[in-house]
Amino acid sequence: MNYEIFDISDFKQEEFEPLGTKSKYWCSDSLGNHYLFKSIETHDSNNSIILRDGEDWSEKISCELAKKLLIPCADYELARDKSVRGVITRNFISSDNAYLVTGNEILKNYSAPINTEVQKKSEKQNIMHVYIILRRIIRNKPLGFNSLPSIKSAADFFTGYLMLDALLSNQDRHSENWGLIVTGKGRFHLAPTFDHAAGLGRNESDETKHNRLTSQDRGQHVSNYVQRAKSFFI
Repeated sequence: MNYEIFDISDFKQEEFEPLGTKSKYWCSDSLGNHYLFKSIETHDSNNSIILRDGEDWSEKISCELAKKLLIPCADYELARDKSVRGVITRNFISSDNAYLVTGNEILKNYSAPINTEVQKKSEKQNIMHVYIILRRIIRNKPLGFNSLPSIKSAADFFTGYLMLDALLSNQDRHSENWGLIVTGKGRFHLAPTFDHAAGLGRNESDETKHNRLTSQDRGQHVSNYVQRAKSFFI
């Protein structure tokens, strides 16, 4: 299947997004629609450009798989800003009065009776602490998505996010890559799943991928390779 690559060179750049390590910024088209552009470029400590090749197509494919599985997700499209490759996603917070709270802030503010330590992005997350927060604090399903049989609450849908991670071998579900949306009325809803570019072996060369698919060496099989993907949950 072929996917369109959107040229955002003429979009109005508004502000850089502070979350994460990749170069990303908010921008808007001529109609005033707001998008987040995430390039495949990042910078090292010397400010030299590092290409994270494959993070654009892996994000797009992950998004399409999530939609096929009816998992609420941010909608990603392939894009380029002049010669820089990346993806764009439309702001999934549609109300001016709503806002996103990421997992690290949720754990810090709401898990005091459970865990007195401040959650850092690089640290493993206790799955039971997160589950209790999903059941007792967030509770409501993602906005704009229908419930499914036996899948109705925030905890139900988040379980789907973790199953998607397992399917993609996504190792990047750290505490800034999930969260809740607070509506203008103060209701909490689980945010759609987002940021899956670290999955699908995106950093492997075509030669390596071909070898893993065809090799008779069991140590080279995909089934062995995916076991190297580690979760941010314990």
